[in-house]
Amino acid sequence: MISEKVIILLLFLILLGVGLAGCNNTKICPDTTTLEMGETSNGKEKNTRSIKQTFKWSKIRCQDR
Repeated sequence: MISEKVIILLLFLILLGVGLAGCNNTKICPDTTTLEMGETSNGKEKNTRSIKQTFKWSKIRCQDR
């Protein structure tokens, strides 16, 4: 008789295989990358610099570009 642990392990492996098989066809690649640099000062000779990077994602194949 098959134990419950073996059944759970088989179901997990089947779900893992199906999940990984579905990832092969759809990859998301950054469509647009924006980099913003800024600097602020508070008047006491203390400057704060900041960098902000944003991505716009598209759902196409990466090698099709």
